[in-house]
Amino acid sequence: MFDMTREEFEALDKFSGQRVHLTFIEGQQVVATLSNISIDIDGSQHLVYGDVEWASPLGDVSESGWYYSAGEELVSCVAIAKEANFSSSP
Repeated sequence: MFDMTREEFEALDKFSGQRVHLTFIEGQQVVATLSNISIDIDGSQHLVYGDVEWASPLGDVSESGWYYSAGEELVSCVAIAKEANFSSSP
C-alpha cells in the first residue's frame, strides 16, 4: 500500500484552488478543484474538493458540491491545465 508522508501531504496545500487529478488507493480517479487539505493533531489527513468535472468510477454525488476524502486514501494529486480535457479516461 502506498503511504504519502506527512511532508508530501502538506505540500499539496500549494494546489488549493487549482484543478487537479486525484488518484485514490482503490483506483478511483477524479478531476476537480482542490479546496483544502488539513492534518489533525492526531496526524490524520483530510482533503476537500469540489467542482468535479470527471470521476471514474463515478461515486455518490454530493448535494453540496463538495467532497471529503481521508488523506490516507490519496495516492497522488497532480495539478492539470485548465485546457486539458478529461471527458474520457485521464
